[in-house]
Amino acid sequence: MPYQGEVLAGTYEIEEEIGHGGAGIIYRAWHRNLQKHVVVKKVKDHFVGVLNARGEADILKSLHHTCLPQVYDFLQIGTDVYTVMDYISGYDLKYYLEQGWHFDEDMLRRWLWQLLDVLGYLHGHGILHMDIKPANIMVTGDWDICLIDFNISLDGEGGGLNGISEAYASPEQHRKWLAELYSLPDRDEPLDEGTDIYSLGATFFHLMTGMPPARNPEERIPLSLYEPPYSAELVRMIDRMMEPSRRRRYRSTEQVLREIRRAQRTKAEKWTLRIVFGVMLAAVIAAVTAAGIALYRNASSVKEDNAEIAMEDAVVTRQLGAYALEAASEDPTRAPEAVAYYEALLESGYATYEDRMSLVAAYSLNGQDAEAMEQLSDMRSEYPQEYQVSLKLAVLKYNAQMEKAAEDRDFTEAKQYADEALTRYEQYVAGDGDEQLTELLELLEQAMR
Repeated sequence: MPYQGEVLAGTYEIEEEIGHGGAGIIYRAWHRNLQKHVVVKKVKDHFVGVLNARGEADILKSLHHTCLPQVYDFLQIGTDVYTVMDYISGYDLKYYLEQGWHFDEDMLRRWLWQLLDVLGYLHGHGILHMDIKPANIMVTGDWDICLIDFNISLDGEGGGLNGISEAYASPEQHRKWLAELYSLPDRDEPLDEGTDIYSLGATFFHLMTGMPPARNPEERIPLSLYEPPYSAELVRMIDRMMEPSRRRRYRSTEQVLREIRRAQRTKAEKWTLRIVFGVMLAAVIAAVTAAGIALYRNASSVKEDNAEIAMEDAVVTRQLGAYALEAASEDPTRAPEAVAYYEALLESGYATYEDRMSLVAAYSLNGQDAEAMEQLSDMRSEYPQEYQVSLKLAVLKYNAQMEKAAEDRDFTEAKQYADEALTRYEQYVAGDGDEQLTELLELLEQAMR
């Protein structure tokens, strides 16, 4: 064990021990050549053979990302192995949690994006972190994050299982650890990108509730049941990251990032809609006033003016429905209001394809799945190019069957609609494939075995 004042490799002067990481003891040291503080980590003995066998030196030193400390050196002195990397000033997220901090949503979204980006970078280099938790996430002076302790489990070959952080470990990581600890049969489950995604979700669970998940994966409760003061969209995303089933969990960091980008686009579109609605509402009021004057002056134009007013009323109803549906996504008690607006629009004869799909969404939020399926069934022949009609119908049928007892489940109809959606997608859409459709087909294939 290095002592205070000892100089390793003629360059790194040990100043003090500053902590114990998942894989070893951590020291602050002075880099004599660069004239700056660095972190020197002495790797524990049971890691030495693994590290020497895989040549991490070149891999670790080649990593360059704004959310990772730079690795400067990799030393072996006798049987001791050390890594040398940037010293990150500041505090880790564990410190802020212990101080009782509340993290606002904008900050959480910023950190989530940065962590997904850096994890994607590591995964792209064949590195699984395997120990993501608040103590391994530093907050810099600019309130950005830096992910530390990433050098303990290259290639996902089982490193990092000695002394896992139980509250943040994925169920498959937890099972593998218990198998090693008690010499139990190993299920041979792969530890992959989803393992890190789960731990990241567990970390954000802690940030959003103020308490870590239960140590036993079987006792963990979905974030949504805690009703944290954050958007339903963010809560849903974290819950999916923490899905116990690897099949239902996000498969890659890019998949999560795509969903965030899609949500951001939708949010921007909603703000645009609000601005447009304000302008249109003023125009509608002016138009209705003008129509009233025209009706008064010329009774012969009543029929034409009434049609115009009906169309203008449809515009207003559509915007009010959009507001109610947006509110219902976070407050389900607003769902009946959204249903009423879109049903009125449907009855007016001015409902578009988008309006009818919004009605389906409103029905689902209001617990009216039967009405949603009836509406989608009516739309199949009217919109043959819109594969999402069949896709949503397949999803609803699948969910309905899943709620039944195992012996009563029949996924034939759901599979029929899913296959129809795939046929329509391949016929009318130029793209790389619909992720939800692909996942649903996989689920149906497994369910029908």
